[in-house]
Amino acid sequence: MLKLAVFDLDCTLAQHGKGILQEDIVLLRRLEQKGVRIAIASGKPVYYLCGMLRQVGLKAPILIGEVGASIQYGVDLPPQVHFLLGESQAVTPLLMKIKKSIQSAIPDMWFQPNEVNLSVFPKNEKEFAIIKDIIQAQQEALEAVNIYYYSDAIDFVPKGIDKGSALRFLAKKLQIESAEIAAVGDSSNDYPMFEVAGLSIGIRLEDESKADICVDNCNEALEILICRGDK
Repeated sequence: MLKLAVFDLDCTLAQHGKGILQEDIVLLRRLEQKGVRIAIASGKPVYYLCGMLRQVGLKAPILIGEVGASIQYGVDLPPQVHFLLGESQAVTPLLMKIKKSIQSAIPDMWFQPNEVNLSVFPKNEKEFAIIKDIIQAQQEALEAVNIYYYSDAIDFVPKGIDKGSALRFLAKKLQIESAEIAAVGDSSNDYPMFEVAGLSIGIRLEDESKADICVDNCNEALEILICRGDK
């Protein structure tokens, strides 16, 4: 029986900078009405996810921010329940050092206001190249960090923190089994939660072998999950 469905945000539930489509909101509500808890897992901070989910009208969403480092129940701020999984005294100084190096090279770089991870948003290919050079120069020190590249950003995440570790933590808190969890996503930072979930659905994956089912859009994934929710 399906009890928890976890969705990536960007390029899964919504396109970059866009809201969730109304037809998908309707299906999310239907899925929740069937007794399936809905969670959103993203590289964005949980407060950003709060703003997105307030308009959706779910009764009890779970927000997983910063690629698994931060978890909260509901969309209220301050949150009633909040877990910080990624506070690492060993890695934090390293991320601050990387941030200073990037600021020195690109003074107007925008950094996402995170609790744990370091997220940078280069404006063009030249800035991406500069940051990649900084990463290459400090490659040995960065062995303690996973680096995720996106079309508009780069995430630096302490190893041991990912969407999979967040999902394992959440499953234990909710007292549910992996077989009762479904995960939906579109990129490599979703693969760790695919490994935890009993059912994984990929959206236009480069490597379709990473998911149990591959579809073209979130609407198709939601229809599959609603059918699973009936069982």
